[in-house]
Amino acid sequence: MSVEDALRAQLDSAKLEPVPAPEGGPPGAFAQAVEAGLRVAEEEAQRRLRALVEAAKARIRAEQEATSLRLGRWLAQSKVPAAEAAKVLWRKRSSTRRLPLRSTAPPRAGPGGPHPAGVRRAQRAL
Repeated sequence: MSVEDALRAQLDSAKLEPVPAPEGGPPGAFAQAVEAGLRVAEEEAQRRLRALVEAAKARIRAEQEATSLRLGRWLAQSKVPAAEAAKVLWRKRSSTRRLPLRSTAPPRAGPGGPHPAGVRRAQRAL
C-alpha cells in the first residue's frame, strides 16, 4: 500500500466519522478568551479599515488638486482668457466632488495609442 493510498483512506474515514464535541462544550474560560480575541481582532480590523479609507480619500483629494493645477497651467499656456479659465476650473472642481470613487472613464491611451501625439510618435518611429 502506498503512502497516498494510506492517506486517502485516513481522509475518507474522517469524512464519515466526525469528531464529536467534548462533553459539556468547551470550558467557559476558553470561550471567553476566544470571544475577547475576536473582539480585539474586529476592533483592529475596523481601525485599519478606517485608516485605509482615510488614506484613500487623502490620495483622491491630492490627485484632484494636482489635476486642477495641471489644468490651470495648461489653460494659462494656451492663453485662455482668465474669466473663461476660472469658469472651467470652477466647473471642474464642482464636478469632481460628485464623482464616484470608481471611475467609469475609459483608460488613457499610452504611447502609440489613439491619442494624436501618440500617433505622431508612432509615425516618426517608422
